[in-house]
Amino acid sequence: MSNAPLHRVPSWDSEVHIADIPKNEHEVIRVQYLSKGAREYASLREWWTRPNDPTDTVLKPGKSGITINLENLADVLEALQKASDYVG
Repeated sequence: MSNAPLHRVPSWDSEVHIADIPKNEHEVIRVQYLSKGAREYASLREWWTRPNDPTDTVLKPGKSGITINLENLADVLEALQKASDYVG
């Protein structure tokens, strides 16, 4: 058995659900505002339900996602806008 530390999910002082962007029938990209102390973040994370279980209606956070310090958000948005120039 590994002695590697377990991944801890941070407990946030504030979590505000901004939007769910549908990815497919069983997954969404959830956008959230998060804060911890004086630090503020934007979070984009995949949330999912079990695809073969129609009774599973509760979204669960997935491993895929990114949390961005709001101080860097403008730069990230600018880079994403540049990336969108390559679409289509």
